[in-house]
Amino acid sequence: MDKAGELRCVKLYDAAREAAREMLKLPGFIVDYVNFNTGNGLVAYVIQTPEETVVVFRGSERAGECVSSNIDWVDNVCEPFVGSVQTEEIEKIVQTYPQGRVVFTGHSKGAHNALVALSLSENPQAQAVVFNGQGFAAEALSPAQEETLARRAVNYVVYRDPVGALLYHPERRVYVQGPETGDPHRPEAYRFDEAGAPIPARRSLKSRLIEGATRLAEGWIQKKGGQGAEKLCRAVLPQK
Repeated sequence: MDKAGELRCVKLYDAAREAAREMLKLPGFIVDYVNFNTGNGLVAYVIQTPEETVVVFRGSERAGECVSSNIDWVDNVCEPFVGSVQTEEIEKIVQTYPQGRVVFTGHSKGAHNALVALSLSENPQAQAVVFNGQGFAAEALSPAQEETLARRAVNYVVYRDPVGALLYHPERRVYVQGPETGDPHRPEAYRFDEAGAPIPARRSLKSRLIEGATRLAEGWIQKKGGQGAEKLCRAVLPQK
């Protein structure tokens, strides 16, 4: 507890508080909570309503009072070379919901994990709706997985967000308006119309350049220094 008598690890900024209040209005219940903050970093919530199951993956967190390490960020960098240390736990969640309507969602790394979840799911009713999610290494997915993401995943990306431009994206991306200055990656950067729908926008040139540059860089590292990158990543990441 802090001096104000609040739990430090559940303090939320204004946008998240509002989102939490809105969630309380939904006819659903949190039926599962996965927290590996002291291990591989994966955190997820499962919300069920009479119509569907929603699996929400948390984005990256930095080491601090509530998180013991920077594993999320190391995993982000190393995943193209050795895979993610969180994939095994993601697959366990996916296998828990083999049928019925399931929506995987999240922001940033959480968005990427939601796309991974859909790529692993054999549930024909599963889909992914994600926000500012990073992409995949060139050969990370099978053709069947790429087709699944192309047909049943949408990634809402603020038009100048750099993370939503990284690497390869088999899913459908919808670019939306955000602030002209400041951080376009934060969750509250999205702009919505009066009906609550995200406002479409044209993708920025910077976003296109980032995508091209990271694809070239990933290919070059795999070709020239792939073994070195893999060795380094395996040394700093926990065992899967």
